[in-house]
Amino acid sequence: MKRLLSVFCWSSVLFGILSFGFDGGSDGPTPFSKISAPKKLLIPTKRAISAFAILEKTEQVAYLDVQGELRLNDVRSGKEKALGHFLPTLLPISDPTEKFLISRNLRSLKELKAEGQARELQLPVANDFLFWNDDQLFLSKKLEKTGKGKWQLGFHRVNLAKNLVIHHHCDFQLPPEVTNLTVAQGHRHPKVLMYQVENHGESTRLTFFQLGLRLRDDQCEVETLGSQNVLRAQVQSVAQVGKENFLAVITDHAEENLYFGFPGAFKSTQLPLGVSYIPNPERPVVVNLNRKKGVGVYSLETEKYFTLDIALDRGLLFGNQIWVTSDGGSLYLSTRDSEDGRGERSLHMLTLEGLY
Repeated sequence: MKRLLSVFCWSSVLFGILSFGFDGGSDGPTPFSKISAPKKLLIPTKRAISAFAILEKTEQVAYLDVQGELRLNDVRSGKEKALGHFLPTLLPISDPTEKFLISRNLRSLKELKAEGQARELQLPVANDFLFWNDDQLFLSKKLEKTGKGKWQLGFHRVNLAKNLVIHHHCDFQLPPEVTNLTVAQGHRHPKVLMYQVENHGESTRLTFFQLGLRLRDDQCEVETLGSQNVLRAQVQSVAQVGKENFLAVITDHAEENLYFGFPGAFKSTQLPLGVSYIPNPERPVVVNLNRKKGVGVYSLETEKYFTLDIALDRGLLFGNQIWVTSDGGSLYLSTRDSEDGRGERSLHMLTLEGLY
């Protein structure tokens, strides 16, 4: 397995995104081809799972048990060791060396060592995970308009080698008609993806920007990627997935709610009523959760999908129990053991070869 997400934003992508059906862009929705679902393989763990992160390079699973103890499981040997307690939930994101994990609220960073030997760093308040760059973690703090055509993005840089948190701000200019901006997901160092939403009649116009961060508190360069009209709806999620500038947009439109492609040339499709999100922006894979149909896994590359007939529970609906590996080869899924979605949670792995 390749290294876990190292330069992409993940943060809010995995926190369930409401989605209500679909129909396509100007040419109508593109129907995806359904394939047979792969079999689930159980990954044995010594404790029931509360949250997990896959360490792809070393083929290990770091997970929190139901008591909040952090444990490290070697998938190949089955050996497991306890690493002490951590906050209640974690993000499935490790640094490039797979030595640190981040709490879901972005307030704590824990080293993957035995209790008493591990560093645990407390982080300042942040809104979004941006990316790792070597041993430095970037988190967004605040995006705000500071004047006519003037904007500022505040961000934190956590230097693990020096145990330092450094605060920065990035000033940039956009045309005065840009009145709102939102930080997207799936960033690539040193660029941060942002977008504007404008409602016009029966359509919503999205304009996308890439901001190049600088470590000096100075003027930063911003690039306009292009615009795209979609059917008028509430935009729930925008992410860069897979290739550079290849985007996925999830909305709450009843008939057309997933758009994907390069700005100005989007395709669209219809997802079932439920919750949709992107587990790992490094791969163009969307997961849809529907109480009647189960879990749908959609590839934006091949326009294929399959569904898993499993009961949905609160953890799945919040989007923190599914992960797609960075090489796209596997999907990890943590589900309750009973058919009603209750009881203890176990970890399963599925191969995704048929999806490509």
